[in-house]
Amino acid sequence: MDLAATPPASSFGPLADSLCDGVRWLENRMDDLGEQGPMAVEFMRESATNLRTRLEPETVAPGSDIPQSVQARSVRHDFRNLIAAVVGFSELLLLEDEVLPDVKERLLALKRDSREFCDQLDDVRDSAA
Repeated sequence: MDLAATPPASSFGPLADSLCDGVRWLENRMDDLGEQGPMAVEFMRESATNLRTRLEPETVAPGSDIPQSVQARSVRHDFRNLIAAVVGFSELLLLEDEVLPDVKERLLALKRDSREFCDQLDDVRDSAA
């Protein structure tokens, strides 16, 4: 399928922003994250920030709604690695014995947004095939 013929995709930017906001929220709750919290949040922040930075500017190819930054296969692979860090550390924090309900909700939201980002990457990959 031609990239120009693909249906409009959701913007990657809002998902990346949501991941950054979620990690910032966790930074403010460091005392509620257990022993692994500081290390996990540091890596999550680094990954989410790198992801957002690599999407700027979020220019789109002519005739497409797909950001040029995600059209390169190597970049999509890099994005998956960054997303994997956010998901992995979210799962690590969810293993803590006493995760508060609002913290658990935020961690699950980070996993959901990460999954949606990867789904959109898959859509771009499939449309390029």
